[in-house]
Amino acid sequence: MKKTLFKGDRMKKKSAYETVSSASRHKQSKPTKARRVLLKKHHAKPYRKRHFALLVVLIAALAVSIMLLVQYRDQVLSGFAASRAFLSSLFTEQVVNDRTVTSSLGFTLSYDARTLYASGVDQDTGQLYAGSELERKRPYSLVRLTPAFATTETQVAPTSSLTATVVSSVAEGGVLPVAMQQAGIDAEALRSIAYKETQLAGRTFMYHQWETLPNDAFPSGVKAYFDTYMTDLGDGTSLVVTVALGLDRSSEALYDTVLDTMLVQNPGDSAVLGATTNLRQYATVLPKLDAFAAFGSVPNAAAAAPISEQIAAQYSPAVVKIYSAYCADILVDGRLFFEEVCAAGTGSGFFVSQDGYVATNGHVVSSDPKGLALQYAVAALASNGDSRYLEALMVLAGLTDAKLAVAQSEEELVAIIVDAVYDMSDARFSRANNVESILVNVTDQSPDVDAWLQSIQERRNYTDDDNVLAAELVDEDYRLLDGYDGFRASDVAILKVDGSQFPVVRLGSISDVTQGANLSILGYPGEASGNGIVETTATMATLTSGKVSSIKSDSGGEHKLIETDTTIGKGNSGGPVFADNGAVVGIATYTADGSGEGGGVYNYVRDIQDLLDLAKENDITFDTDSRTQAEWDEGLSYFYNSRYSRALENFEIVEDLYPDHNRVAEFIATAKTRIANGEDVKDFPVALVAGIAVVLLLASGAVIFVMVRHHHKHKVYAVGVAQGTVVPQSVPQQVHVTPAQPEVQPSRPVVPPVTNAPPMQPEQGPESQDAVTRPPFNT
Repeated sequence: MKKTLFKGDRMKKKSAYETVSSASRHKQSKPTKARRVLLKKHHAKPYRKRHFALLVVLIAALAVSIMLLVQYRDQVLSGFAASRAFLSSLFTEQVVNDRTVTSSLGFTLSYDARTLYASGVDQDTGQLYAGSELERKRPYSLVRLTPAFATTETQVAPTSSLTATVVSSVAEGGVLPVAMQQAGIDAEALRSIAYKETQLAGRTFMYHQWETLPNDAFPSGVKAYFDTYMTDLGDGTSLVVTVALGLDRSSEALYDTVLDTMLVQNPGDSAVLGATTNLRQYATVLPKLDAFAAFGSVPNAAAAAPISEQIAAQYSPAVVKIYSAYCADILVDGRLFFEEVCAAGTGSGFFVSQDGYVATNGHVVSSDPKGLALQYAVAALASNGDSRYLEALMVLAGLTDAKLAVAQSEEELVAIIVDAVYDMSDARFSRANNVESILVNVTDQSPDVDAWLQSIQERRNYTDDDNVLAAELVDEDYRLLDGYDGFRASDVAILKVDGSQFPVVRLGSISDVTQGANLSILGYPGEASGNGIVETTATMATLTSGKVSSIKSDSGGEHKLIETDTTIGKGNSGGPVFADNGAVVGIATYTADGSGEGGGVYNYVRDIQDLLDLAKENDITFDTDSRTQAEWDEGLSYFYNSRYSRALENFEIVEDLYPDHNRVAEFIATAKTRIANGEDVKDFPVALVAGIAVVLLLASGAVIFVMVRHHHKHKVYAVGVAQGTVVPQSVPQQVHVTPAQPEVQPSRPVVPPVTNAPPMQPEQGPESQDAVTRPPFNT
């Protein structure tokens, strides 16, 4: 017989398994629901010791990891600071630009070495001195100042000069003509256009203005202008200052600054200078002074930013000093035009290919006979009023009065003459008795300059110095006296030396910089030595830095120029100009000085694209895959991070690949010293330790989360025990926690499964008493 469960019975059966009270069921019907929580015996404690112990261990391990990272960072930063100081000592130097020449014969001249170059002759020995050597007081009977560098964009004529001479007051032929002759000026080719007395240095001087005499065979619009100042020094001598202003008077303000600061003293017991003393010597020295003077400018080394110092360290080995000299007779149409044309100077350049291609400026290495003929012809007119050479070139170029009449200014007139000469066939110009030498200094020691110049003068090649490599001029895009009416060339040149594995720079684009961007220039600003040409001391690349003032087109409109506030001297000409990304964006080329007219000094950088275009014209591909440079770069990276042992390995490879490397020996010595002092940072697994620290941090966070959760359950446990709904120290049990109020309702106990246990009889309770047993069916 089946036992039937009535509806009331089923409801009672359901209530037997109900886990919450009717009040709880009423509350569950509302939006706020009870949360089920599993409680265990250990929740009777507010915290567990194992959690605290694990957290302490994790925090200690994290602290150790962070301490190791901080210690490594401090060691690296300390080494980086030391490396930076080391680099600063190598590449940053302060240059004093205000110079003074004091002659014991009774006068002192002050000048700015950035704009003027000085040379002088000792009366007693006949020795020629130049640059900083003139700061020592000697009996200078002739001191000459010429522009350190000039372009047609400046307000300084490139052939202008100031010459101070001391002559006898009873000189045969007159004091003024003798002094002008010693200054290289033919007084008979000039006429006086004004004179008066004027006050200079607290003394009365007789002041004359001169210009070249009219010449029917020469355009009347082209004249050369001169000023002279003369005063009596006493003791039978006179001081004459002769200012050659070139083809206009635009240079006057520059030399007025020198005149305004000139001092004149009594010469004392100095010997009287004879009227004809050293005239032959002056006639020989002055042309060379004019030719050499442009190579003596010294730039101001600005304080370099750290990125500039890194660029200097990385690429200065690829920057070289260039020595260029020639002696030749210049022929036009096979006839002698100029005899014994000799000049020498220095500039900068840089390796652009590991197989020996060197970039520089055209004006650093050019000895084009056409340009030399034109330059010396113009110089003869501007310096001493001799117009014969320029007249001859005009005739040969086929210039007529009609062609010259279209000129609206002196600049246009000169430009017409220059263009006409350059339009002449190159075959009409040649050199005889010619010796040309271009040397690339690849070490930190200068060549024997005296021996080099002696070999050039004796018309023989110079091959006796291991510090330099002989270079060949591959091609140039340059012409002398360019820019009178717009530039026709870009003033870049490519040289080639024999060898391989040279350090190289990385070429970029002018688009890498914008207005206000930083620039770093490396080069060798020349300081002339006792021979008046170049320095003979150890060479060191100089770092100058500044910013991009603007990017413009040159006056010809075909090429880009970067205008910068970084000083560029003639010795810097041809040097690389770096952007902050380490790429070369241009070549240091021009300085335009408008300070005498109330303006400033402007410096211009030729676009590196001009060099790439010249290489393309000659089918040259620059091979920049230099293992020397790669090892050097990697070694520097280790060096900056104080990993001197690793850096030393790279530097020793560089030394083996390229023994002439001019920086590696210093870095090797410094690395060894710091290793011996215990400053070497060993290989440290930064990524691994940092990863472990992150894992420890996450693990600590997880333990804290578990502790907070345990403590929350403990509070539920405590409330449940207080309410009698949780059995203390019982097996795991589930309860419902109502968030609306601190009330804990019991749920079904969670009884862990027991295997191989006898079946348990149900516990008799109220529910089992109400149950109705259905008898089995009869079969």
